[in-house]
Amino acid sequence: MIARQDKPFPYGFTSITQQHGQHKQMMLDFGILKLKAGDRETYEAGRERAWLLIEGTVTFAWDDRVETVTRNSCFDEAPYVLHVSKETAVTVETSHGCEICLEQVDSENSFTSKLYTPDDIRTDIFGAGTLNETSIRSVRTVFDGAINPMSNMVLGEVINHPGKWSSYPPHDHPQPEIYHYRFLPAQGFGISILDDEAHVVKNGDTTLIE
Repeated sequence: MIARQDKPFPYGFTSITQQHGQHKQMMLDFGILKLKAGDRETYEAGRERAWLLIEGTVTFAWDDRVETVTRNSCFDEAPYVLHVSKETAVTVETSHGCEICLEQVDSENSFTSKLYTPDDIRTDIFGAGTLNETSIRSVRTVFDGAINPMSNMVLGEVINHPGKWSSYPPHDHPQPEIYHYRFLPAQGFGISILDDEAHVVKNGDTTLIE
């Protein structure tokens, strides 16, 4: 299904899926955290979490560390991502404003917290040489089962090129997938095909694949 977002996200946290609530078939919490200058959010220990900076400047505080990072474009720059296990409390604040994808999930696994920087992110080109490049795209993997086998989540980004398909050939996965869309320019659109139905997706929409 498609979770529609017909207007800009409001400040605060907008929940899109909930592990124990709406769209629980997606098996985790996913949403957009939008903060304005001076905002501060605190997350107590208890769940595995990952914050992916879409755009703006954010300061993360965790495990006696404080780091301020900036991302100007989710299209041109790889992300900063803070990933922590259930033992770690985190404070998120901003002096300039920011927008963040937040994933949360129940987990009994422990692992060392990590702030992934753009230099840590692996980017692969998929679809090159196939069907005259009609399915070429850039895949940024932040973490998966190979990078962090103790995680109950997978996180990354796909940069789809104008007029190209992502992905070919059609396929499925044993786990659910969440695709959150941003477009450049913002009035752009795409087509998301689920089974035999084609859905128009626009800036801020999210495809939920069971």
